[in-house]
Amino acid sequence: MQLHANHDWPKRSAAILERGVEVNAAAADGTTALHLAASAGFRESCRVLLQNGADRGQKNAAGATAIDAAKGGGHDQLAAFIDGWTPAALGENTRATDPEL
Repeated sequence: MQLHANHDWPKRSAAILERGVEVNAAAADGTTALHLAASAGFRESCRVLLQNGADRGQKNAAGATAIDAAKGGGHDQLAAFIDGWTPAALGENTRATDPEL
């Protein structure tokens, strides 16, 4: 899962998540696919992960969430997107301030 998020392959990530891969699986240091996608600024991968139940509050061994990872990578808009994620009945983001959705 982390390989796909780290390379910004949202369609491939969605496909393997549909096969039952754990979206919140973490590496030894607690880093998840959402952490990696967020730190790299991969918005579409973050969206796919969130739609599939990624825990935006999950912390790695350093105590950082995906929001912190996005901010640390200089991706403040992505951090706000992750922080404001609210899945609606159809699984889409309902954040009114996000013009890209």
